[in-house]
Amino acid sequence: MTLETSALPVTRRATAPTLPARARFWTAAAVAGVALWTSAAPTATYPLYASTWHLTSAVTTAIFAVYPIVLVVFLVIFGQVSDFIGRRNAMLIGVGALFVGVLLFAVAPSVGWVFAGRAFMGAGVGLALAPATAAAVEFSRTGQEGRASSTVTAATAVGLSLATIVGGGLIQYAPLPLHLDFWVLLVVVAAVLVMVSFLPRRSAAAAEGTWRPRPIRIPAGIRLLYATAAAAVTAAYAFGSRSSSRWAPTSRRI
Repeated sequence: MTLETSALPVTRRATAPTLPARARFWTAAAVAGVALWTSAAPTATYPLYASTWHLTSAVTTAIFAVYPIVLVVFLVIFGQVSDFIGRRNAMLIGVGALFVGVLLFAVAPSVGWVFAGRAFMGAGVGLALAPATAAAVEFSRTGQEGRASSTVTAATAVGLSLATIVGGGLIQYAPLPLHLDFWVLLVVVAAVLVMVSFLPRRSAAAAEGTWRPRPIRIPAGIRLLYATAAAAVTAAYAFGSRSSSRWAPTSRRI
């Protein structure tokens, strides 16, 4: 008895298009840059919110504080999630959260929307920044992995600069000072989100066990330096929120 097999056509699964190798690296750097741009974008708008909606200093300071609180929570809980779901997926979720946060600011009719938008921004930065740094290293050319951290750091500096230059210019000289800055940023975030979607669909990085939140561990040798840096950043945020709540725009009328 012989078995005959028919020659059936073999169908190959279509491979999703991906970015070229060099573009992958710069996409990861762009995620880091847009994350810091988003984090700093609302700062110049706080005084306008205070004067337009007659907010107290306590409310303005609370808006300022929402972002770092949510950011720290997401970094602690989801800081290593990209090791399990993959860099691309983690960045997609993070940049998606940034998109929602910026959109809420762009259409915000009241202070409640600003609180929600700031929370989404903190979540987005917490989810996207670490995977972007790791992806930049993975997408680096062979032998140039050490430059990835420097490039990501430069990208974050550019993002902060754009938040000040572009945001400040639009708020001071363009119409719709409460909204236009965020519509411009929304277009940039959307473009980065599309770029991230074309990164390789790699499987999750090899991580032992199942994902779970892990406590923060600081090596004994750098604890004093870490505490000093944390105190300095905390003081900077405290002075920033206080000055932001007191400053009132004098040259711009809405």
